[in-house]
Amino acid sequence: MIIALTGTPGTGKTTIASALKQWDITVISLKELAIEHDFIESYDETRKSSILDVDAIESYLQTNLDTNNLIVIESHLSHLLDLVESVIVLRCHPKELRKRLLKRNWSWDKIKENLEAEILDVILCESVESHTEEYVWEIETSTKTSTRVAETIKQQFSDNNVSSDLRKPGSYDWSQYLFDSHIMEKEHHGP
Repeated sequence: MIIALTGTPGTGKTTIASALKQWDITVISLKELAIEHDFIESYDETRKSSILDVDAIESYLQTNLDTNNLIVIESHLSHLLDLVESVIVLRCHPKELRKRLLKRNWSWDKIKENLEAEILDVILCESVESHTEEYVWEIETSTKTSTRVAETIKQQFSDNNVSSDLRKPGSYDWSQYLFDSHIMEKEHHGP
């Protein structure tokens, strides 16, 4: 089974993917794969990020994966792959996500864009559009350790036990934070 581990940057994908490896689960980082096989189309100077060739990645994975094993593909783009059978969308409370993104020393525009994406459910909506609601799960990462999230994913897909930590799409609504000046302004002045 091939699972997409996706979410807005800062929700914990890389950390949780590392935790999944302790159970000998195959984890593929799309970013690392793209660099290794030159699946990079261009570079976005504004966002300071590479634009990956998702079609080339998909083609490569279709011919090179052993789908008899559990495989987790980690990236904020992994849900766009057709070969994915199930999607886990990592969700992070906007207050916590803001703290995590500020630590990355990104430009404020990039931080704000990612906060807006999380608040507006951009990756969740794309996931449901690509794979239907039946195959998409959400899990909140603001208050859970990466080990607990990884254990939840393992239980759901290796042990076939449904976890209460995995929720169906629409379980987290952070839309009220879109206009919260404590979160959405670079510097907040006042109480």
